[in-house]
Amino acid sequence: MTTNKGLLKREDIRKRLSPSSYLGKWVNLRLVEYELLERGIHVPRTPNSKKTSPRWMKLGFHLFEELNKLGFENYPNLTAEKQFFECQGEAAFWNLLGHSPLKEGTLEGRLQRQVVLSLADMKVPDAMLFFEEITRHRLLTNQLPVDKVYSAEELNALIAAYTAYLCSTQKENTIEIGDEEEGIIYLPENPIQE
Repeated sequence: MTTNKGLLKREDIRKRLSPSSYLGKWVNLRLVEYELLERGIHVPRTPNSKKTSPRWMKLGFHLFEELNKLGFENYPNLTAEKQFFECQGEAAFWNLLGHSPLKEGTLEGRLQRQVVLSLADMKVPDAMLFFEEITRHRLLTNQLPVDKVYSAEELNALIAAYTAYLCSTQKENTIEIGDEEEGIIYLPENPIQE
């Protein structure tokens, strides 16, 4: 993970992109973010300076720096035992669904993502059990069984773990987006089948 290095301003990069792109208004973002936007996937835009980045993004930069200090190498590295990569949870769920997922912070979005993980053979609780435990009494007394549904943060961590699993065991089922200079993200390639 790195800041926006202005790759979209370079002519050699622009020639690789779709001629029908909206590059004019999207020039101030990383190439990976542009490529996701071209697919319809909205992700946070990375500024060109760590100083102007939001706090959560600064924490991400710091995490990557600490992993480097601990001897982790950027994936893929054939000789490195410890590796890391950048994964974008929303984009991974989008790719697995084949369309835009429901909003991630909502109950229905969380249920949907948990079903997706289950269909991808992740060992997660069956999200549909949530509905079996809803009764009129529980609804009236605010006792919904939300403990059966993972939080948005947990679901993003699980989709990142699933992507790491695919990268290490089935690389042909992943795609990479972006450029090494600014950062590449890895995503599960194939939509899940119900």
